[in-house]
Amino acid sequence: MPDQNTQLLLIVFLPVALAIIMFGMGLSLTLNDFRRVRDEPRAIMVGLIAQLALLPALGFLFAWAFRLSPPLAIGMVLLCSAPGGPTSNLLSFIGRGDVALSVSLTAVAGIITVFSIPWIVNLGVRTFSDATTVQTELPVVLTIAKIGGGVVIPVIFGMWIRARSRHAHNMARIVQRLSFCILGCLVIGAVLIPGASAP
Repeated sequence: MPDQNTQLLLIVFLPVALAIIMFGMGLSLTLNDFRRVRDEPRAIMVGLIAQLALLPALGFLFAWAFRLSPPLAIGMVLLCSAPGGPTSNLLSFIGRGDVALSVSLTAVAGIITVFSIPWIVNLGVRTFSDATTVQTELPVVLTIAKIGGGVVIPVIFGMWIRARSRHAHNMARIVQRLSFCILGCLVIGAVLIPGASAP
């Protein structure tokens, strides 16, 4: 059973960290990023299909082909079903790609995965669980509500701040740096706190 420090990391710090990261993402988005879906529907659809269908399918295939243990296989499915984030937009910029399209895809995929992740992960649990694995599935409605609260609301709040504050750009840079620090702290906490990385 997780100790008090582990519970603090998972129940308090992790959701707060996610909300801050999503708030920073919202500071980088505008309504035009969503309107671009109307202007470039084919490109958005190709990106969404690749990210929301093909990538999870590859996760299932990889887990099956390499005969991963149930926890690793389910983790692989979860990883492949998660949306891209601000880093993907940065890589598009460095690679001289279509940054505007990347931002739009990140925005739309982030909303859709709120609803798709519970279904895909539950499918992974049913597929890869065996007799020695505790067969626990995500409560779909509750999971959607939790992800929505931790993802959608901070993103919308960040977009609202950007639309009304001329200092939003500077704020976004600060929050982005803070996000990297938070991720680093999460990794360190998972390594140093006994039981934090244990199933």
